[in-house]
Amino acid sequence: MDFRLNHTSIATNPQSQPQIVLKPELVESIKNSPNPEWQARIAAHHAKHPTDPLPIPFNDPEPQVMVPYTSEFPWHCQIHRDAFSYGDVGPRADPRVVVDLRFFGRQEIRRENRVYFGSQVSPREWVAGNTDIYGMPQATVSDPKCAPPCFGG
Repeated sequence: MDFRLNHTSIATNPQSQPQIVLKPELVESIKNSPNPEWQARIAAHHAKHPTDPLPIPFNDPEPQVMVPYTSEFPWHCQIHRDAFSYGDVGPRADPRVVVDLRFFGRQEIRRENRVYFGSQVSPREWVAGNTDIYGMPQATVSDPKCAPPCFGG
């Protein structure tokens, strides 16, 4: 499982972004679904691709689920199949059985949590003239609770 905790987004909110592979038992259970539409899609898929061991058609829509933040569940959650193109599965797993989970925690809005551009003084003592790879002014994210590695250095 890939696990990253990112403290450098513009809101500096805590994030967890694991990528999981569905258990074989769960994938197999799709074959036994009582849903007639699923059964028809599976049958059509296997008629075209009889050697494919998965009951998931190649052109099946990717999952797109969002669970909103609530007082009882203080995380915003997204369940999908790499909608952001930075969690490539690679050759080790069929992407049809890989699911990306994105959890975003709440962040209190505070003056100290901000992005600095230009000649403003930042926690990393930004130097005028520093630019990003596109030639734009370097953005520096401030979070007083975060150690210097959070700023990329």
